[in-house]
Amino acid sequence: MTNNSIKEDLLSNSFATTTSSNSSPDYHASQCNAQSNNGATSSFESQISDSRDENNSSKQLSLSELFQKSEHQLGDTNFKFIRYNSRVTTYSIIISSILTLFVFGYMILFREQMFVFSLEFIERMQSNQNFFLVSFMNFISLCVSPKPVISMLVIFFALSTQKLKILTFLLYYGFLTYTCVLLKSLFGDPRPYWIEQHYSQNVQQNYVNESRILSAQNNNSSDIYLNQLLIQHYNNKSLNYFEDNDYNLEENFQRLSNKQQLNLIKLSETDKLSNILISETSQEPEIKKQANTQVYLNQSQIINNSNKFQDNQNMSYFSNSTIPYNESHHNKLSNDLNNQRNSQDNLNIVDQDEYKKGYNKTQQNIQQQKEISEQKESQQINQLNSIQNDINPSVLPLDWKCYQEYGNPSGHAFLGVPLYEFIVRDYILRKIGKDQRFIRVLVTVCAVILVNLIFISRLYLGMHSLNQVIFGCVLGIYATVFYRLFFERRISSMLYQYVQLKRSNAIKQISYVILFTSAIFSLPIIIYTIQELILSHSQNLQNQLVEWENIIQQKCSNFTKMQSFHHKCFIDSSVVAIGFSIVLGFLLTSRERFLKGQYKEIPGIKNFIYRISIILLCCSTIAIFYYVLPSFNNPYLKYIYLFLGIFLTGFLLVALVPKLFEKYHLITFIFPLLQEQLNDISQNDNIKQQIKNESFNSYPSFSSFQTEASYSNTLTKDLQKL
Repeated sequence: MTNNSIKEDLLSNSFATTTSSNSSPDYHASQCNAQSNNGATSSFESQISDSRDENNSSKQLSLSELFQKSEHQLGDTNFKFIRYNSRVTTYSIIISSILTLFVFGYMILFREQMFVFSLEFIERMQSNQNFFLVSFMNFISLCVSPKPVISMLVIFFALSTQKLKILTFLLYYGFLTYTCVLLKSLFGDPRPYWIEQHYSQNVQQNYVNESRILSAQNNNSSDIYLNQLLIQHYNNKSLNYFEDNDYNLEENFQRLSNKQQLNLIKLSETDKLSNILISETSQEPEIKKQANTQVYLNQSQIINNSNKFQDNQNMSYFSNSTIPYNESHHNKLSNDLNNQRNSQDNLNIVDQDEYKKGYNKTQQNIQQQKEISEQKESQQINQLNSIQNDINPSVLPLDWKCYQEYGNPSGHAFLGVPLYEFIVRDYILRKIGKDQRFIRVLVTVCAVILVNLIFISRLYLGMHSLNQVIFGCVLGIYATVFYRLFFERRISSMLYQYVQLKRSNAIKQISYVILFTSAIFSLPIIIYTIQELILSHSQNLQNQLVEWENIIQQKCSNFTKMQSFHHKCFIDSSVVAIGFSIVLGFLLTSRERFLKGQYKEIPGIKNFIYRISIILLCCSTIAIFYYVLPSFNNPYLKYIYLFLGIFLTGFLLVALVPKLFEKYHLITFIFPLLQEQLNDISQNDNIKQQIKNESFNSYPSFSSFQTEASYSNTLTKDLQKL
């Protein structure tokens, strides 16, 4: 087919179509409806109208220029965010902020109670633990671990064509991780498995003290005040870490009757059982010494307040006790107790001979009481040993679940909510049709269940207490609301405008990114330095850290200084560099088409392996900076190395990866493909331009508009396919 025949056919078809369309009375109405229903078509028609004016003024646009202007107009249409529901957005953010502050205050006020509840929850959950359940909980917990998630997002960013959306979320997610680790460092809350040993000892002591109260009731001591006093003194369920409740019994002891005092002293002899249990279960000499000292003080306090009783014959009632005590006072009080039972509560023995007659009977009663007491002690020891085997939540030797930094707020709860909301809403639900409501609801319910399982897994493994998980969850919900209503649109629009700037015109934006990156780089250094100064001047904090270190070393074999407490929080805050390095890379390299995803990957397993290899090669700079360079156990050097490694990795993903992809023919940019698709009408661009010019000159009132309208429709369909 010759060029002249092509031109004649196109001109005739164009004229016939234009005449029939214009003859319809509803033509202009249909054109207005089409413009109102399709914003992108309106943009193209306005652009085409401008090009028609330029044609009338003898200024013609080439196909590539027209495509670039139309594509630019489409981008401005998608990322031009006007004030839409700005009042609703503002109110939503304010209400979310108030609720978050309220929950934060509630967590502070009831912190101790929630910590105790968490430890009791760990007891119940792990009473029937097995390897498969613990492995499942560890797997669920690993699904939202910050480091694997950020690594996954970086690889997904390099492979996916939706780079702008992923970059927006990656920038926000990195900033959330940065905020989370700084909050952990500032709050300094321990993880439950650090202090569960204190709790286990306290549970044992409570069990023994409950048996004392029951024993007091069986000995006809039905006085309510005595029982309350014993409960107050012995049944102390607060943690040794938070506070030491020292009850002063000197005043209360004098208010008791003689019979009640004797019963209380009788119960004090069972303190030797508490000492035996603590000595058997504790492996640290310091804890043994403290336990023995505490029991001895309890006995001495009671004995010193019983000097008003009469002096009688010495009896070796407490001869089996291994704790230091005042033997004479114990013998006197025990003698009075047995005389009380044999002489019907008559404690004033006047006749010494009558007392000697009942001496043998008293000895027999004492021997019987000793045998009964020994039997009870053996039963209690067996029961406590079974309890001890059940309540220890860290008996499984899994080092990879040992988190050594502080635990408030829970990073998994904090970062899990935005992550799964982002994945479910932006990717999974968009691939499911709106008519498939059941599947959409099912996917949403499964996502909610998975997020809740993450919270339970953190409690089950002893990594976080209830207040830490709730606080992290509330912060995660607030971060999700803030991301959807404010952050996503504005940051996406800003990034889209940034990458379209040429390097010579982006100096101001580059300086902004560098200054902001320097600020977030310096803030963790300042916080860590202040914490080190406070720690060096506080002996109590140093002793507390040493105690936690000993517990972690018993349960985790990979304990190091730089991987624990505020040191690890300081080093982990360097992860925020990944998002800003990618933004700076786009500003310096001006790879607009790469950010917009205007390329097509060449299919094939071999090409896919090459792309993955190039991405992993760029990411290997993190390992070089973090593991190869010597840090000399200096957290500052470790933080700087990791920050530079992450920053360089993000920059290489933008500056080097596209060049290597294009050099080895792993991708093909879509712009040439669109040109080829739009040139299907003719094989020569010059022939198309001649056809347009002849149509404009021959039919200025009909054919030019219809030809350009059909041309805009073609552009619209092609761009919608992307």
